Amino acid sequence: MVCLESLQELIQARKAVRRCAKATNGEFTILHGFFLGMMGVRYRVGSEGGYRTLWPGQSAWLLNNGLVSWDDHKSWGLYKEDIREKTKPTACLVVHHAVDCAHGTRPPLAPFETMTLAYVLNAFVTYDCWWAKPKDIATASFVDQPDMTARQRETFDGLSMGATYDVLDPSQKQDMSVAWYFVARDCQDDEVLVMARLDHDVE
Repeated sequence: MVCLESLQELIQARKAVRRCAKATNGEFTILHGFFLGMMGVRYRVGSEGGYRTLWPGQSAWLLNNGLVSWDDHKSWGLYKEDIREKTKPTACLVVHHAVDCAHGTRPPLAPFETMTLAYVLNAFVTYDCWWAKPKDIATASFVDQPDMTARQRETFDGLSMGATYDVLDPSQKQDMSVAWYFVARDCQDDEVLVMARLDHDVE
């Protein structure tokens, strides 16, 4: 499951890079894609301190429709150096554990040995997919939504991958069980909604 999750995250991050390439002059990297996929940016809603997750598809749609400018990406928490400060420092631990397995005391049970090596292989595949991924997002960036027409807002909201991690009422006690939820991944090949398609309707 971890390998599958890491592969989905990699696909989603690469898709975000492709979708944002033109609007950012190629400056949007896979690091940014991973950061957004990790729910690193939230946008404020209401006047009580509520917020929602800004998903990669929503970010691409905002950029491609000129509703936000890449020139302001630092204020959106997308400055490379800020993200890199959170990048995993422990990649060498996988190699360390593999060496321990190879040169350590032989496990008494063959099934245990097989399971250990399987976990090591799983870790290598996962790290290969997650090599550019930040280690953790301890604190997300909170931003304000740009002005949008009613139709634009409808399209923007429709690109959300889910509301599980949205907090509309900060005073409400948070359900810690969400930590066990699978995060939705945008792995579909439908580019229509996130490409530049300005709404010229007058509300």
